[in-house]
Amino acid sequence: MAIDLLHGTENFVIPHMPGERLKIRIGIHTGPAVAGVIGTKTPRYCLFGDSVNLAAKIESTGLPFKIHISQDTKDCLDRVGGFIVKLRGELEIKGRGVMDTYWLTGKHGVLPDRRRYSNKDDDLEFMADNPHSEAARRGKDGPTTHQTSFFRRTISLCKDFLG
Repeated sequence: MAIDLLHGTENFVIPHMPGERLKIRIGIHTGPAVAGVIGTKTPRYCLFGDSVNLAAKIESTGLPFKIHISQDTKDCLDRVGGFIVKLRGELEIKGRGVMDTYWLTGKHGVLPDRRRYSNKDDDLEFMADNPHSEAARRGKDGPTTHQTSFFRRTISLCKDFLG
């Protein structure tokens, strides 16, 4: 989902700042968490726990247009297979000590063209290392058919579920 979220925001135009790009950074940690709805007047779905705090710290030390992941997340992705990760290096986490962290850079297999509506090639290097993407196989200039992304399907399912 993080890969699709990053892909989905690449061509987002900020209405009051059309010359600026939306810069997001993503941090992921895998571990136990507690979730629930808090409040009665304005209920909010919240996540709690050490894993949530660690994911927030990983996100805050990340970079724009990057997915920063913990060792635990890398281990889970390795078990699933098909993901491309690169070692970022060690990170000092208060209360946890020094941890190895990684960049999630892509996924093997066919991915949607990452620059469908844009000619900009300077800012993003996300998914550039994926030799299996459509853009890498056919060259960056050729046309592609639009594929419904996992992110869009997930949002649609959430909307259906929530009514």
